[in-house]
Amino acid sequence: MVVQAVLRRSAQIPSDRTTGIVNITGKPINIGGSSIGGSTTATVYFNGYIDHLIITQRVKTACEILPDAKLTVYYPFENSIHDYGPNIITGTLSNGTGTSFITSGRVDTYALQLNMTDSYFRIPSLTSLGTSNQSFTIALWIKPTALSGTLIHLSSQSNGLGWCTPFIGFSSSRQLITNVVSSLNTVISVVGPQLQLTPFWTHIA
Repeated sequence: MVVQAVLRRSAQIPSDRTTGIVNITGKPINIGGSSIGGSTTATVYFNGYIDHLIITQRVKTACEILPDAKLTVYYPFENSIHDYGPNIITGTLSNGTGTSFITSGRVDTYALQLNMTDSYFRIPSLTSLGTSNQSFTIALWIKPTALSGTLIHLSSQSNGLGWCTPFIGFSSSRQLITNVVSSLNTVISVVGPQLQLTPFWTHIA
């Protein structure tokens, strides 16, 4: 039993008892409700929400289970803006004429290119970033053509207004900078080095 990517309990099934332990060929599987057998049939139900159910034909390792529990989004930008993480949160592109996919990516084949004003990629509904005292990591490869602008911008409204902060970007001195808002509503900044321009890729997190 794995809860929040942590192994809580386990049991070993004797080898002489594994054959036919689950024989459900041609039988339905109920999710969220079941009947309890015996002389009197009773039905019990789950109250709550269920999302992204996966059934595999083998036991998953701890390394395989961890992304399902901890990974929020994963965008490889392999000629698409689909989320390949467990939550399947597809993003949107603004100003499509200023965005394209190039075939000289750092990982795999493609990469997303933003080359015009008002061109950006938006991820909706990342509620986990608003959880108090919850650690998180944002990681990406970048190949800047200029050491200016914002890489990651957080906002409480879908139009970018309301409470917002430039989370990762470049300072006026062209240094990489990260801003985090504390519980006291103060901005804590971490200033990094100047990065190399294209054709060099840099991994930041």
